[in-house]
Amino acid sequence: MCKMQMNKIALILFFLAYCARAADDLPNDPSSLRILVEQGSHEAMTKLGYFYFTGNQVEKSYEQAASLYMRAAEKGNLWAMNNLCNMHLYGEGVEKNLSLAFHFCREPARAGNSSSMVMIAEIVLNLEERPFSEDKELAEKTAFQFYEMAATRKHVHGQYMLGLFYENGRGVPENVEIAKEWYEKAAAQGHEEASVALRQLSKSHNKQLQPNTKASAE
Repeated sequence: MCKMQMNKIALILFFLAYCARAADDLPNDPSSLRILVEQGSHEAMTKLGYFYFTGNQVEKSYEQAASLYMRAAEKGNLWAMNNLCNMHLYGEGVEKNLSLAFHFCREPARAGNSSSMVMIAEIVLNLEERPFSEDKELAEKTAFQFYEMAATRKHVHGQYMLGLFYENGRGVPENVEIAKEWYEKAAAQGHEEASVALRQLSKSHNKQLQPNTKASAE
C-alpha cells in the first residue's frame, strides 16, 4: 500500500474518531480544556490532544498530542488509545511502529471501537513478522474478519474495504454482488473511493452484457 494512500486512510480514521467525540459536553476552546486537563479529565486530554494533532486553535504539535493521548490512555481512555494506534500505524508525528500500534488498538477493538478494528486489519496486512508475513492467505482472512466487524458497525472505510475484499476474493470467495452492496453502503456515507469502485463495477457489468456484434452479424 503506497504512503499516500496510507496517509489518506489515517486522516479518514482520525476524522471518524473525532466525530465520535464531537457530541460530548466538553468546551471547544483550548484554555478551558487545559483547566479540565489539570483536573485530571482524560476526556479533555483526548480532545486537547486532537486539537494539537490538527492545529485547531493551537500551534500544531504531534509531541503534545502524543503526550496528552498517552496521559489519557493511562487513565483508560479508549479513544486516546485508538488515536495513539493511528499515529504509530501511519507514522504520523512519531516513528512508525506496528507493534506499538497493535498494543494501543487491542483494548479499543475489544470494546467495540470500529476504527481500531480497521487499523488492526491494516496492521495485519502490513506486518513483516510471522505468521502473517509468511502466509498471505492467513493475513487476508484475518484482516477480512476485522474489516467485517468494523463494517457491520457502519464504519465507512471498513465497508469499503469489505467490498474490495469481496470483489477481489481476498480472505473470502469472490462475490461481486456482495461487494457492490458494501460499496453502496460506504458510498452512501460519502466514501469517494467506494463511489469510484461502484462506477467501475457498473462499467464492467455492462461490458459483459454487451453482445458480440461480429458474432451476431455472422
